[in-house]
Amino acid sequence: MKCGLGCMLRLGSQTVKDIDLIIFDLDGTLIDSAKDIARSANYMMRSLGLDELDEKLIRGYIGDGARNLMRKCLGPERLHLADKALSIYLDRYNQHFLDYTVLYPGVEEVLSFYRNKKKAVVTNKPTDLSIAILRGLGVHGYFEVVLGGDSSKELKPSPEPVNRVLDSLGVSPERALIVGDSTIDIKTGRNAGVMTCVVTYGLGKSEELIEAGAELVINDISDLKRFFR
Repeated sequence: MKCGLGCMLRLGSQTVKDIDLIIFDLDGTLIDSAKDIARSANYMMRSLGLDELDEKLIRGYIGDGARNLMRKCLGPERLHLADKALSIYLDRYNQHFLDYTVLYPGVEEVLSFYRNKKKAVVTNKPTDLSIAILRGLGVHGYFEVVLGGDSSKELKPSPEPVNRVLDSLGVSPERALIVGDSTIDIKTGRNAGVMTCVVTYGLGKSEELIEAGAELVINDISDLKRFFR
């Protein structure tokens, strides 16, 4: 059923859920990082003597980790350049990850609101880089765990990273929520048996997010406060 303020709810009759843990995705959920990622990706393309890509196109490639981003940017005919591309991209991005990247509106307010809840970040971005970004934006201290794509054998949508967080913090799946911006995050939550919420302001397409069937779809991260305590 639909609820006010531009959200879609599938939580059942109880509209406020008690939870012990919120697991956040990073890019497109907590931070608007697409421009810095796209600029570094295009730097890689130029360095390899290739034409730059439209930033909107690169934006649609974000979410599966840096190596997959490179593969998508290069295309199937240049996959032999993927290792070199990844090295160039990471060298550049590691120096320019906060040129344009900012927290989305309402993020720090929400993190503060849930200060007494356990919180974690699970992302396909490298762990050290994720921590550096969170520290640079002044919000790293809100999280008990930051788990990047290089910290697990499998990337999202595998449940492995979420399961690791649940185990390390001693939280059962039914008491946890994952908040993301893509169908990958919805699949990850389902695979791990946790509740799912997606935001529509990030990198995913709204119609795809709604069709994927998250328990909660919201346009503003501040709406979390209305449904989870």
